[in-house]
Amino acid sequence: MKKVAVVMGSASDLPLAKDALKTLAAFEIPAVARVLSAHRTPDLLFDYARQAAGRGLHCVIGGAANAGLFAAAVSDRHIGATL
Repeated sequence: MKKVAVVMGSASDLPLAKDALKTLAAFEIPAVARVLSAHRTPDLLFDYARQAAGRGLHCVIGGAANAGLFAAAVSDRHIGATL
């Protein structure tokens, strides 16, 4: 089964991201969580996005203050959530 990535802009977003991770687990969907800052480490964010398919990721859920833009920067298959 392909994985879902839950990507957030900072560690302070983790409490809300945990809800998404719990929901995915309830449906037995494998998920990984990652903190990637589009402001502080944009190169890491874009590298992660470019390598998403190779990592077996099928979907990326991005959560940050500008979640729609953040998630769109990570993947063309994305869900943005304003935190």
